[in-house]
Amino acid sequence: MLFTDPFLLPKLQIEHVRKNMKRNVIIIGAVAVVAIVAIVVISMTNNEIRSTPPSNNSNATQSNTFTFELKLLNMSVLDFPHHELIGRLSANQSFRNHQPVFLQANFLNPNTNSHDYIVTSEIRGSADTSALSIVQGTVGGSGELSIDVYWKPEQMGDYDLILFAMPVEKLSMGPPMNPIAKVPLKVIE
Repeated sequence: MLFTDPFLLPKLQIEHVRKNMKRNVIIIGAVAVVAIVAIVVISMTNNEIRSTPPSNNSNATQSNTFTFELKLLNMSVLDFPHHELIGRLSANQSFRNHQPVFLQANFLNPNTNSHDYIVTSEIRGSADTSALSIVQGTVGGSGELSIDVYWKPEQMGDYDLILFAMPVEKLSMGPPMNPIAKVPLKVIE
């Protein structure tokens, strides 16, 4: 190929370098993402911390539960909108369809030191999650924490109230695998 413009060849070379630089940046970025994922997976598998006793089944494994987990004291049902106590929450308790309530979980920090926690409360039905609450806060030594979840069931069926809690400083280890509580609920007409 014969170049008649003396400035065309340097322009073509610069454009070639730019294309290669973009491709190299994308490749380096992809390698960095893979390395970060590998580090997280390795750290999660190397950092098993247990707070609950292992099950009697020797093949069972637990991971991502924590040594300074909140202790669940009790769970209550409160009316909407006044927050007046209806009673203690029990397994397989029935709720009326389209009638809102507050479900309250009361926790205790059994440690003498304050800790920052994230508490997740969710109500799962057969189709999906129908209520979700994520709260972050500091619980003082031997202090208590109450979490309310507003729930207005939209269809009849079986549901589970599932509670997770973890110290904020353990977030890098991944989500907790074992809930503090899992309570079956029923929605009736």
